[in-house]
Amino acid sequence: MRRIKTLIALLGGFFLSATPVFAGTSVESNILFTGFKALMTSVTTALVIIAPVIAVVLTIYFAIRRSGADEMDQKMWGKRISNAWICAAVAVAGSGLVQLIMSYFGGSVT
Repeated sequence: MRRIKTLIALLGGFFLSATPVFAGTSVESNILFTGFKALMTSVTTALVIIAPVIAVVLTIYFAIRRSGADEMDQKMWGKRISNAWICAAVAVAGSGLVQLIMSYFGGSVT
């Protein structure tokens, strides 16, 4: 417990004594930021396209498996179909959220 208190005190002192440094250029012109922004644009665009396609492929596969299963396994395959579509919806919503957040940093992402 004493070590944790000491660590917290040291980190608090470090953050309180940190001197802010301001560069003469903006974040938007930084090459790392522009590269990261381009990467996030590509990833989110690909995710919006790929997630529903994968959900359709999985739905077809799970429906085929469900058609040949017994009554107990049919419930399991039905759950897997709904889980595939829930995951696709979360992926598309997450992609939109990332695009929204990135739009606050340096204009439009797309």
